[in-house]
Amino acid sequence: MQEVTETKLLRGKLTDKETVHQLNSLRHLFSTTVGPYGGIKLLRNNCGGHVTLTSSSSRLLAALRPTNPLARLIIEACSKHSHTYGDGALFMAHFILILIDKALKLDLDHRLITKVNSFLLELFLSHLKSDDFSCKMAVEISDVNSLCQVASTMLSSKPLYQLDEQLLKLMSSVLLETFIRSLPSERQDSSLRPILDNIHIIGIPGEETHNSFCCEGLLLEATNIKEVLSWQTQRESLENICTVVVNVSMAGDSIELPQLTYASTSLKELEQSFLSHLESFCSGLISKGIRILFCQKVVHPCLKDQLRRNGVLVFDRLGALLCSKVINLTDSVPISSFSSACSPDQLGKISKFSVMDVFGKQWLHLNQISSSLTTLVVCSQMEEQLEELKVNCNNVMLAFQHLLRTPAVLHGGGCWQFTLANKLRVEVSENLESFSSKLDCSESQLLQLCDYLCTSLEQAVSPSSQQGKKCFTHPSAGHLWIQDDHEVNAEKTCSCGVLCCSLSDLKLQPLEHSPSFDRFSKKELYGSYKPLDTISSSEPPKKPLLMDCFIPWQTAVEISVLLANMALSTNQFIFDTNCKPST
Repeated sequence: MQEVTETKLLRGKLTDKETVHQLNSLRHLFSTTVGPYGGIKLLRNNCGGHVTLTSSSSRLLAALRPTNPLARLIIEACSKHSHTYGDGALFMAHFILILIDKALKLDLDHRLITKVNSFLLELFLSHLKSDDFSCKMAVEISDVNSLCQVASTMLSSKPLYQLDEQLLKLMSSVLLETFIRSLPSERQDSSLRPILDNIHIIGIPGEETHNSFCCEGLLLEATNIKEVLSWQTQRESLENICTVVVNVSMAGDSIELPQLTYASTSLKELEQSFLSHLESFCSGLISKGIRILFCQKVVHPCLKDQLRRNGVLVFDRLGALLCSKVINLTDSVPISSFSSACSPDQLGKISKFSVMDVFGKQWLHLNQISSSLTTLVVCSQMEEQLEELKVNCNNVMLAFQHLLRTPAVLHGGGCWQFTLANKLRVEVSENLESFSSKLDCSESQLLQLCDYLCTSLEQAVSPSSQQGKKCFTHPSAGHLWIQDDHEVNAEKTCSCGVLCCSLSDLKLQPLEHSPSFDRFSKKELYGSYKPLDTISSSEPPKKPLLMDCFIPWQTAVEISVLLANMALSTNQFIFDTNCKPST
């Protein structure tokens, strides 16, 4: 008789010591990871195993398994953002945790904080979406320089793979070429398939990063190269080859029961009955002129021999991801059942088949004229550098895809966040009486909460105090200047590269000395700064402009405030002690 375990529940609150400790630990982790001044994290679980080096949001967030339900919810929300948008996830996690931490230190009711936060968020978004926002600019999709700088901004924020300026330019160009090649032609319906389905990324360890390249079609690792070369010599033509894709097991262990009559028999005879049914299925494929079979799982050796004897090349154990790329390339419908014969609509085609030498190793190069599938080959000396680079190349492709839908960027490096905070402070100070009346709060409370939200946004993109940096901003122009401790007060560009101002100028305020509205008086003039040349100018700026893709970062700001409000509105967390945490 099964023993019935009594359900035990533990309750917690946002202000509990353990909850605050976990959130503060995460906040410290992200504060020393976000941005180009962030550090590399070494990750390993408590059971040992593989050691991961990363500063990438997707790899870092995937490795974190906090026990607190609120911390876990924040991590999962940021992971989903990284998967969907590719950029801004670390900022989002840092911003949420700062908002919660600062709110707990305010002597104000949480209901008032969330109410004012929601109102100020609408002002934030209205400024961001406005064409008059000085840190927002439209991007022509045909402007190669702008797209390359978006890629360069994302790649330069990750220190692990150590790309210098020349390698940043090269990798940005390769990524842009890959993306352009993957765009569907005019005769294809681009709404049917996301563009990222047209890109396959493979990594080559032990090679220099500058050897990375892209090519049309799909590269498959040739594990059975002798068989492939023998198959090539037997064929008169390697063009317009008929193919089929099977996404279920062909090892004879399928749970699908073919139309057989069963009687009391041994397992060996039962297995033979399944194989006989699969052999009949393969005979049908051969009669239809199939010359290459791709299988997501395993093909039984007997079936491989049958197919090879009849001139069919077999590739199995492809996995779900690679199998989806093959389906995309060949434009075939995968076979998921052996209960009926393969129909002509399920067959695919490859226009060209060849063997390509890639750094001394032979790969199969499959191409289809009507397909936009493109393979990106990424190289790096170290395995962890390679994994980091592959992840961030995929994130750049996501950013490019969002630029197609909304061709706009923000001045990166933290500049648009400081300018946006400046805008909000000025707007609140100009409409203090009407806003406070609308929110049913005092003017001092509104000023306090506006400064809480703005300083949280600024802190989310500023280097941490442990990184030995000093931050400055302009009273009216906004933007962010970052200075090393050993730097002299010389003329210096802001983080995004648009503005240039002397650090010795009294109007350039250090952040730690100006935490309140006094720093952003609406009566201030712009002071002594001069715009640098834009990227479309014949003379480039002193350093490349940093650009953030608009949609991912706007969404990150919006979700951050909403999640922080949700956390502040939560009364209790309930833990079920009978549920063991997943490893």
